[in-house]
Amino acid sequence: MACGTVDAEVVMTWDVRAAFQGVDLVIMMAKVDRKADDDRQEYLKNVLTISRQHAAAIDKFANKTVKVYGLLMGRSGTSSVPS
Repeated sequence: MACGTVDAEVVMTWDVRAAFQGVDLVIMMAKVDRKADDDRQEYLKNVLTISRQHAAAIDKFANKTVKVYGLLMGRSGTSSVPS
């Protein structure tokens, strides 16, 4: 597989405008902690809320041809994937 170079600026910020303004590519790496007293439904609700906020910001600020790749990381104790 051939690899090319990418002229890119990496931005890590809480400011959604700064993070998504005019971008062509978004690689989302998110970790949502599950609190000890959260049940699965509450945890998934929190993940969905954050995902919707990111989607709205991407829609508002990014180029309309943006490509979005995402990875949600969690504790192995909350994952349904066998280790």
